[in-house]
Amino acid sequence: FYQNCREFKRAILPDNIPALTYAAKVSRMPFRYSKGPDILQVEVSYDNNNNNNNNNTSSVMTVHAVASDSQWASASHASSQQVVVSIRIFIDQHPDDRIDGRPVQGQTMSDIRLNETASEATIRYNLELFHPGRHTLYLQARDSVGYEGPVTAVWFERMALPEGENDNDNDNDES
Repeated sequence: FYQNCREFKRAILPDNIPALTYAAKVSRMPFRYSKGPDILQVEVSYDNNNNNNNNNTSSVMTVHAVASDSQWASASHASSQQVVVSIRIFIDQHPDDRIDGRPVQGQTMSDIRLNETASEATIRYNLELFHPGRHTLYLQARDSVGYEGPVTAVWFERMALPEGENDNDNDNDES
């Protein structure tokens, strides 16, 4: 029953991390979230002039997401046959958070492209709207029946501007 550490790290852990991650994602509402579509992939990229995609001192960030309602379920299961109709994104607030007793409002990603196996969506943000530091993006997909899937989180870091530059150009305006 007990394997040595090398075998555990080589075979047991990699085989089980995806299942444990999924269990953590649906743990708040397992019978509800498991019926909804899954976010399969999230890519964050930065548009800048020096062609260095890892240098997020640029002013625009693009988030690309892929979601599927049928990726992990059998074709005969009724709740896995719907089309993904939306992917919502929440910035620095989990979709289950409340503000003054009301749910937070996410932004629906535009430019959604549907195909037989997955849906893709893209959204762009002006990074000047974010203060420097680490930010979390929470994504959640919804299918045509209204089932919401588990929440997927990724983070990005907004770098501080070089010394002498300001986050707000209006601070230097003379009135």
